[in-house]
Amino acid sequence: MNSTIRLPIRSVDLLLDEQNCPIDQAHLHPEVVKAIWSEAYASSPKSIFSIEFSVPPDELSRQIEVQEALSNYFKNQKAEADWDLKEIFRNGWSALFFGLIGLATMLLLSEALVSSDASRATNFLGHALVIVAWVVLWIPLEKLLYEHIPVRRRKRYAQALSEAKAHLIPA
Repeated sequence: MNSTIRLPIRSVDLLLDEQNCPIDQAHLHPEVVKAIWSEAYASSPKSIFSIEFSVPPDELSRQIEVQEALSNYFKNQKAEADWDLKEIFRNGWSALFFGLIGLATMLLLSEALVSSDASRATNFLGHALVIVAWVVLWIPLEKLLYEHIPVRRRKRYAQALSEAKAHLIPA
């Protein structure tokens, strides 16, 4: 499926945000990036994107510069998403390991409290520890099961947008 994103641009210099970027590399203005993400999310990440920038006629010759900026930006976004995924899983597995240690400790304490012939308060505390033990696992499991989903989505879109063809058309 093809998807075309159309953006009116006042000038290629503003599009490339050359005054506000200290890096000597083609760069996109943050507002342009925001508009591209917004339009892209309205389509499938499996789309083949093309981006049409309406620019002043005297700037049509800067096609290659704009294409490089677009590709570089979204390749960097994909690399960031890859790094974020690694961090999510590294932190998730680490948290799960410590959560399981906490779970085992609390379950052992709970069993010791409940099995002793103690008061109702001790029995209550033993059962409360079971609940706390499972709650301790909540964040590690949420991190491993769900936190990666929006990052994977961003990665798919970044990959598709890094392959998008930029077209400069006269305004």
